[in-house]
Amino acid sequence: MNDVPVDAAARRRAVETLDRPLLVEAGAGTGKTTLLVDRIVHAVAEGAMRIQEIVALSFTEKAAGELRQRLREQVEAARVTATSEVERIRFGTALADFDRATLGTMHAFAAALLREHPVAARLDPRFRTLDELESQQLLRRVWEQWANAQMELPEAAVHLRRALACGVRLDPDLRNLAFEVYEQRDVEHLIGVPPLPRNVDADVDALVAAIAACIAHAEANCRDAADAGLVKLRALQRRLELLEDLEPENRIVFFMSDLSFATTSGRRDAWAPGTAAANKDMRRRLTAQLQALQRRIADDVLHGVLPWLAAFRRAYDLEKRRLAVLDFQDLLL
Repeated sequence: MNDVPVDAAARRRAVETLDRPLLVEAGAGTGKTTLLVDRIVHAVAEGAMRIQEIVALSFTEKAAGELRQRLREQVEAARVTATSEVERIRFGTALADFDRATLGTMHAFAAALLREHPVAARLDPRFRTLDELESQQLLRRVWEQWANAQMELPEAAVHLRRALACGVRLDPDLRNLAFEVYEQRDVEHLIGVPPLPRNVDADVDALVAAIAACIAHAEANCRDAADAGLVKLRALQRRLELLEDLEPENRIVFFMSDLSFATTSGRRDAWAPGTAAANKDMRRRLTAQLQALQRRIADDVLHGVLPWLAAFRRAYDLEKRRLAVLDFQDLLL
């Protein structure tokens, strides 16, 4: 049975190619750590670099510990099996200097660099790295203080009025959104907030006009006042009349409520020939139009609250700077 992997040639190139950068992609359990260890051992054997010039990083402490242990074992074994005195000396020197190699996590490496260059990083040189629990606790505490203070300011109403009117809650909805936006701050420059194509009120007017046309069609063609389709459309008509008493900015709230067009209601024999099916088709189109409008309203609400939440990010960053603390994401950024 042949135990040679099908990608043996690619693995060999990854180990032996030292004159240019390489990117290796592979799934879990495919031998990435083994390949990395072999590559470092080969580099030492060739005299391409000294052990203290090597930086090998992982995301987890467990993986970093495994890498360190396996590399030491491989260097020790390579010194024993070296085929030349030059190689034996290189591996012996590597063992003597082994603790000078940078073998650890990306976060630890980032923290070390920042401590070496605090002025360039504009950091307090005594900064402390928060663990995950401490980071979450501080985030929640600053949010509570900031949100409570914001509720006293008239500017907050400008951003929040529509969101709160549509049923968005300060906690947990806006809080969770604020936390998620903050956690993803490393990619925000790649995403951005798309511009709104037009005022959402134009979509509201279009839907109201389409509903009125559907109701008028039913009134003209349904011959039974007790027909379920006509009854439900008349009830909808009475609800629409409430829009006249609402402030313009509160009209969208009406369309985020439980609104239904009863797309299957109505007996065919209670309508003029062919009109029952036609009215149901109109109601199905209204349902799709309402769903599109609700998505537009959600976009409009999101555009309103994101600038407000950006202020929270600034407040949180200032508090961390005051306390001289960083979280894991800060280290990488």
